[in-house]
Amino acid sequence: MVLSVGASAVVEDPGHNGIQFVQNLHYDMTKRIPIELICAKDSSYAFSKRLCSIQGHMSPGLFESLDQSGILNPLLAKAQPRQGEEVQLIDGFKRYEWARKKGLSEVAIEVLPADFPDVQVGLFLAQEHFHVIGETVAAKALFISFAQGLSLELSDMVETILPAVGLAPHKSILDKYLLVSRLADDVLAFCHQKAFSIKRCINLSYYDPHLLAWLMGMKEYLHLTASVCEEILDAMNDIMKREKLSFEEVLEKEELLEVLSDHTLSPNQKTTRLRAALRHIRQPTLTGINEELEDWRRKLERRCQGLGISWDHSLEHDHINLNLTVTSLSQLQETLEKLEESASLEAIETMLERLRA
Repeated sequence: MVLSVGASAVVEDPGHNGIQFVQNLHYDMTKRIPIELICAKDSSYAFSKRLCSIQGHMSPGLFESLDQSGILNPLLAKAQPRQGEEVQLIDGFKRYEWARKKGLSEVAIEVLPADFPDVQVGLFLAQEHFHVIGETVAAKALFISFAQGLSLELSDMVETILPAVGLAPHKSILDKYLLVSRLADDVLAFCHQKAFSIKRCINLSYYDPHLLAWLMGMKEYLHLTASVCEEILDAMNDIMKREKLSFEEVLEKEELLEVLSDHTLSPNQKTTRLRAALRHIRQPTLTGINEELEDWRRKLERRCQGLGISWDHSLEHDHINLNLTVTSLSQLQETLEKLEESASLEAIETMLERLRA
């Protein structure tokens, strides 16, 4: 039996900034199909399954609801070119899983004809999942990669799919998001969780995949913000290139081994110590001088109440900044007297000499 498809329209939805969506997909009848003839796991349209790779698995709340009421809305699938083949599931994967676990022999399902355009299916799925797709660059990249897997024409990808996820219809934008989509699933999930910008996501694509995999494996033990993630990756990358080492060989350096093998450290402590160790390995002279300056700063600030000392940590400028915070004239006088003592003047002179070195 051939289903006749009711009217479908592509309309402008002002609530989604002019995004084009398929609306009103209605069919003349619902069929009951044996569950073994429904292709779900390997369906070309299983975008909701791909979403789990960055979003995590859905809560069991829907299963509980289905236990109480059963399947109220039919599933949606697309027929294959030859009759008698499995239909490929488009929407209703959780309902399908519930029915399979309950041992149901067949389910109600609406079936699109085999010649129904995949670009329209893509638009429907963009609308169904826009609450997630619209959140982050990573989710958009995942959907764009999924849509490309439907073998759509380039013009459909640029002019239809990009606007469907809130992007301008330009091939250069398509290329950027496809580049991001090639990141490993755990990296994409991290980008989604941290809501990385397109620039940050693209930057991650240039790192050694093994290095990225290592850092993602450390998420439980490190406090990784976007900036800290980039700092660690940049430092590791610089050391690898300069010393012609693999990232595994860099991790064997004594300073890093000491930090990474210390299981008594909290994620914040381990992150702080790892960053310091990487700075020292990456720029030993710069780090050493700054550490000396920090020692002198602490000594001077302990001696002189209300004194604050700062300098250019890149050491490009050879001056220090002295800032006084006082609450009374007597405190000001006392601090100035402390600054004029020989120990304080010698400390300041030593700091200036290190900056000029």
